[in-house]
Amino acid sequence: MNEFADLFLPDAEGATSPDYYDFGCSSGGNLAFIAGFLPELKGVGIDINEAKVALAQNRGQEAIVRDILKMPESKQVDFVTMAHFLEHLLSTQAAGMFLRKAARIARSFVHVRQPWFDADGYLLSKGLKFYWSDWRGHRNAMTSLDFHKICRDLLAKGEIASFGIYGRGPIADSESEMVIPVDAPFDSQKYVETLGPKPAVGFEIPVFAEILVDIAVVRGAESDANRRALLRRLDMKLPVVPIIESAGHCWP
Repeated sequence: MNEFADLFLPDAEGATSPDYYDFGCSSGGNLAFIAGFLPELKGVGIDINEAKVALAQNRGQEAIVRDILKMPESKQVDFVTMAHFLEHLLSTQAAGMFLRKAARIARSFVHVRQPWFDADGYLLSKGLKFYWSDWRGHRNAMTSLDFHKICRDLLAKGEIASFGIYGRGPIADSESEMVIPVDAPFDSQKYVETLGPKPAVGFEIPVFAEILVDIAVVRGAESDANRRALLRRLDMKLPVVPIIESAGHCWP
């Protein structure tokens, strides 16, 4: 039997196939987040790390161990999410492979959310850094331009219909606890005084906590009710600012 067949079979209660996949689900945080406001949807987390999948299952989430890049490329779910996953890959090229796979599996849209790395050089020039930008586990510090290149190529090949790239959670100055001194140890967390003093700087460029990438796989996905619910929920918690949108794409 195909190793992915169990994803599409009804369970003992006759449930239908999954509504969405969460690629790189880790311990199930994004599955729990979506279930909090779209409880009627069935999400399946997919990760290659058995220990992390076990954590997600222990939290009551449905998750399985699979090699995502070996998944069949038929349209299997309405949408695919990737939350704080791609930055853990080895390269931008690898991230492009996961984005392409997601676009080929999702019927409607793909949603990506991860830390903001665009400001790393600017913060460095001010004697600062984001704490997450110096994590050894964050090997792939993708910027908005990196995402744009990948999405532009998918659009040119007709694999997606449109896309938008956004900043979430504007950060105005170095007082933010997410900003730490540049000489703080790697793998630090949010700012605490024991990390030492940091320069007081008002930021002169757009700086955000997260980058969001919203990909419409087909025309009409912009009106998908689940997409609108997901994006509006994110916007409700932290303001979202457009960086660039392809023709015909817009935030709901």
